[in-house]
Amino acid sequence: MLFFSFLLKLRYGSYRNSHRASLYEKMASAYQVSPQHIYEIAHGKKLRSAEDARIYDDLISKGVIVDK
Repeated sequence: MLFFSFLLKLRYGSYRNSHRASLYEKMASAYQVSPQHIYEIAHGKKLRSAEDARIYDDLISKGVIVDK
């Protein structure tokens, strides 16, 4: 699993390089997922669960994602 995680970081980049890193960390603790997971959803990762959909909706409400 670590190798797969490494490949995803290559695809999406690291959340630590974002100016919203603290927001991703706060949301991650609230949803009990990694900040990297929040960052990937914000940058187009496919939603795979109801929890991912809730995270996506929360990102929209916080203005991180502008719904089209």
